[in-house]
Amino acid sequence: MIGERIKKCRKKRPLTLNQLATATGISKSYLSNIERGLQVNPSLNVLSKIAEHLDVKVEELLGTKPAKIDLEPGWIELLKEVQEQGITLEEFSFILGFIKYRKSIRDENG
Repeated sequence: MIGERIKKCRKKRPLTLNQLATATGISKSYLSNIERGLQVNPSLNVLSKIAEHLDVKVEELLGTKPAKIDLEPGWIELLKEVQEQGITLEEFSFILGFIKYRKSIRDENG
């Protein structure tokens, strides 16, 4: 359960619920509800804030192992920049589709 993992990581630091709430900007009551299992589906944004302040990865809070992705150098930085620019996944997918389309036209014309 996510709440139990968050509580375990928080106590390991050690941080009080109030300290974590202040550090993350998430209300103490919402954090308490997560830890007690009353809120079982916090957003990725909330989990990211919590993970950052607990010095853990979101995957650890979720109880999943991250998939091993073998990327050439530069790709992670490029994707971070895309995200920082506020480009949504849908927009990025559209851009990728356009690039594929242009490439297919170029390949057809030799």
